[in-house]
Amino acid sequence: MAVEQCELCDKVKDRVHYNKKIEMRICRLCYNTEVCIAECAFCKREKRVALRIDAGPVCPCCYYRVRERYPCDECERVKAIQAHGLCPACYQRKEREKKKALVKEPILASSEVIAFPALPAP
Repeated sequence: MAVEQCELCDKVKDRVHYNKKIEMRICRLCYNTEVCIAECAFCKREKRVALRIDAGPVCPCCYYRVRERYPCDECERVKAIQAHGLCPACYQRKEREKKKALVKEPILASSEVIAFPALPAP
């Protein structure tokens, strides 16, 4: 991984990307705090931009407030859908269940013993 210097903060970072808007190589922190800031079209506060729509930039708080809501396929509550037709709570629960199912059974039972061949004497 290439280590480069951010042209805004002058710190050496692992991930520095060229930004066409300001024509500089900058780190993610500088992008979020310096470049990706605009007045929100809904709340009119200067904040980080989460989404750009025809009305203008939208901050993360307003983005979560204005998302369309649908009934969750699992719990049927009307919420903002995260993925696969599930609300965030149901989606996260399903992901946890998947991870638990992936945990493999131990290879050996606790009563089994592996016999290794004896090593030759030096």
